[in-house]
Amino acid sequence: MCGILVSLSFIGKKSDAQLIKALSRVCDRRGPDCQKTELFSFSHVTSTGLSEATNHPWYNLSLRGSVLHLRGLQPTHQPVKMGHDYLLFNGEIFGGLEVNLDQNDTSVLSDTITKTLNEYSTKNEPPDSKAFEKTLLKVLSQIRGEWAIVIYEYQYRRLWFGRDYLGRRSLLWSWGTHIDPSFVLTSTSAVGFSPECDKRTWEEVPADGLYCLEMDKYESVNREALKHYPWGHTEDAHLHGIMKAPYKDIEKMLPTDDTLTIPESCKDPLAISNEVDEKAVSGLLCVLQKSVQRRAETIPDIIKETTNISPARLGILFSGGLDCMCLAAIVNKCIPENEPIDLLNVSFENPRIQKARNEERNKHKKKGLPAQNDSIDNETKKYEVPDRLTGIRSVEELRKIYPLREWRFVEINVPFEEAMNQKSHILSLIAPLETVMDLSIAMAFWFAARGIGNVRLHEKDLIYKSQAKVLFSGLGADEQMGGYGRHAVGFRQNGWQGLLHEVELDVQRISVRNMGRDDRIVSDHGKEVRFPFLDEEVVDYLSRQPIHLKVDPRFSKGIGEKIILRRLAHNKLKIIQVAREPKRAVQFGARTARMVSSEEKGTDML
Repeated sequence: MCGILVSLSFIGKKSDAQLIKALSRVCDRRGPDCQKTELFSFSHVTSTGLSEATNHPWYNLSLRGSVLHLRGLQPTHQPVKMGHDYLLFNGEIFGGLEVNLDQNDTSVLSDTITKTLNEYSTKNEPPDSKAFEKTLLKVLSQIRGEWAIVIYEYQYRRLWFGRDYLGRRSLLWSWGTHIDPSFVLTSTSAVGFSPECDKRTWEEVPADGLYCLEMDKYESVNREALKHYPWGHTEDAHLHGIMKAPYKDIEKMLPTDDTLTIPESCKDPLAISNEVDEKAVSGLLCVLQKSVQRRAETIPDIIKETTNISPARLGILFSGGLDCMCLAAIVNKCIPENEPIDLLNVSFENPRIQKARNEERNKHKKKGLPAQNDSIDNETKKYEVPDRLTGIRSVEELRKIYPLREWRFVEINVPFEEAMNQKSHILSLIAPLETVMDLSIAMAFWFAARGIGNVRLHEKDLIYKSQAKVLFSGLGADEQMGGYGRHAVGFRQNGWQGLLHEVELDVQRISVRNMGRDDRIVSDHGKEVRFPFLDEEVVDYLSRQPIHLKVDPRFSKGIGEKIILRRLAHNKLKIIQVAREPKRAVQFGARTARMVSSEEKGTDML
């Protein structure tokens, strides 16, 4: 993983060095292991190849990479030189290109681009501009895994950049103004901490294909120099200026009466009672195991510090709910049993709820009634939020099912004052997103990813900091398998067609709503978040399943939503309690929502 920072500026025009310095600081937090910058200065080049320095401004181009070392025996400094060209790659290759466990995937990608480019070249002539285009479209379409990329093509002065099909890695752009015409690409902005950054408009680069900026045609605010290569399903897509999409659209077939199980006839709706359900559940387990295996086997070992506590290589963002429990159970099959796994469970002090409880307690006292929760000010009680209680029950279930593993339950308690102290920093990380819900979710993930909490080890309660550089998230399960309340609303209003429409919408917009934000939040701690439910093979499999096999709102809450995953948990992983646990949003489970005002709505702008 790496932090990417690219700046294209005009010599002689206003260009703010303080902006680049501020962005370098935040990007370096993502990549603490090594950093490198490449600088270029050049003049406008005409179609004849002649410089017209007297009539056109000269340009400065700065490429900076900040690397978190996870793959290969040694860190690979970025930008990586490919002949005369340069590569910045923030991501992980889990398929499509062959990467051995001891290889660095950025190096493999660089070599593959160079090799493919040579195949498109004639014997005596260097590659032309069309060859470079076809090369990138072909190679990048093959990658399976999360990525954001920037490539500087030296010969034709072009800047290529984009994000994977689901937008699982962050990349922002800021177009120049008439005052400062520079163009900037960065993994993270510094909004709120840099006046120069605040003056600019930041947007997430759309995850809708590959972009190419012809630098000789770029003039501040206009985007005419930008060319777009969209995702599509065309065969030999790279020959037609298209990126080949990794999977097809969601299955549109709706159930008929003869394909549906009558809910009233089911003694246990989570039991697998027919071959169709068995095939669907077994297939999901198969692709999920492959996804987890790919993401677990590439996690590097951690050097043990001078303590008696063995560090965990992997952490799971753990609310105790269905999605993270399934991940934990499958991870158990992929990592040696003698290794601990950190289960990161976060809880917030919520003064609004505390106040309401205290008022209720005082009312009881005035009436001479026994005070409820009389020890409410006790530190333990203060953090007994829904996700903490569910997490405790769930980790106990894991320990019973898989007793040989050390499941390290990390209780991350966040006082209100500390949450408010970090609020401005977290707001900067979620930018350009700016809703109350984005902040509530980001706050929970930021403190969870930091990994500082309490654990019980060797019969002692200890202050603990997780050293895991890789964290697993269950994001993507709800979107694909009907886990949100709006899916049930769609079903009530428009039947199966309404449900299908809502699920399809959520899958299509996942790159816009969640992915860049969560990457920026977790990476701020020099850690990488991986999403097993959003593996291309998993998404492809679920997209091909009929809607009624994934979600069935005719059943009660805690059963019908994500019914395919609940059946997997119950029948294949032997997770009994959590298989019936209703969905609960992280901002309510950890109590980051409405910490000050009960009137706040998630869609309110900050």
